[in-house]
Amino acid sequence: LRKHYGKAYFNYGKMYLQQEKLEEALPYFKKACLDADMDNEAGFKVYAQVAYKLKNWEEATIAFTRLCTLCPHMTEYK
Repeated sequence: LRKHYGKAYFNYGKMYLQQEKLEEALPYFKKACLDADMDNEAGFKVYAQVAYKLKNWEEATIAFTRLCTLCPHMTEYK
């Protein structure tokens, strides 16, 4: 009902992730982080990991770049 509520999109993505349906999960993580309010470390971390597993380098780059911006102190993301 609220298009800006990122946690709902994130939870849809987690549902698909638990079913090992990565292709279906990725758009929900992307929407949660880029179009809604899940633009935090937790959201971008999962978005980046799923994109990486899918070898979707464009999406992985977007997510990891944003993650490094949000958490410059976390060397594991660099």
